Amino acid sequence: MGKRLHTSPTVVFSGGVGVPGQAWDRVRGMLAESGIESTVADRPGLSHIDDWSLGDMPTLASETERIAGVLRGARGAGSLVLVVHSAAGFFAEALALTEPSLADAVVLVDISTTGDALPAIPGLVLPSQVLGRLTRPVADKIIAPRASSGRPKHPRWEALLTENAAFRYWAHDLEKLREEASAGTGAGASADAGPSEAVPAISSSVVTAIPSFPAWWPGKRRASARMRRAGERIFHRWEEFGPSRHVVLEECGHMVMKEKPGTVYEEILRLAETKSAGSADSSGGAGA
Repeated sequence: MGKRLHTSPTVVFSGGVGVPGQAWDRVRGMLAESGIESTVADRPGLSHIDDWSLGDMPTLASETERIAGVLRGARGAGSLVLVVHSAAGFFAEALALTEPSLADAVVLVDISTTGDALPAIPGLVLPSQVLGRLTRPVADKIIAPRASSGRPKHPRWEALLTENAAFRYWAHDLEKLREEASAGTGAGASADAGPSEAVPAISSSVVTAIPSFPAWWPGKRRASARMRRAGERIFHRWEEFGPSRHVVLEECGHMVMKEKPGTVYEEILRLAETKSAGSADSSGGAGA
């Protein structure tokens, strides 16, 4: 039986490049046992959502707004926790920069860094979409398990190629958004607060996965250290938005929500409990 909170939060999930909503099923099951509602902000081509139309490009702005729309619709009496994985961390940071009041807390599950991206080459997404559409029948047979209806259970091949191409643009646009935020101009200047208003703090938990490298590989220590440093940079970045903590998982692959769903579940509950306690203290202080 799952844990019970005094005030139940609502949790919104978003996966990385080509990661469908089903990837969160084990974590969502744990939350359901605790009486916590959750939903997934899936993108086109993932789960049961139709594929992208040819020529449509998933941008940082469009996908950030997609998550923002789900967050607005999910807002209830309790706290609202956003859980992102891999490249979806870009969208979470974009929200923190532009609309910090939308989510009370964020769990960042082995998220990407902008340094992971290759240079943004104009016009790369459409050829990737065309390639994905042409090769999807073969990919469906080889990669995607088929449902009884004959339709792939996870129609993700075309989405995977589309998002993989768009990843570099997301990173480029986030770097630009950071610059605007530092300068206090453009979209990077928070729309939630005026010049004299305090920006809402966002509590966060940064989860860094260090995979198990082959014992014979001479570069395993350097690779592990590099991943740990990347996680620390992300952690320090999120400290700028509010209280944060860094959880390092040794010998864990990138799909943390599948390998160690309990860790993701515990971090969600920890943040929700912290926010719930903070709200109770504020209410008590106001009535005193």
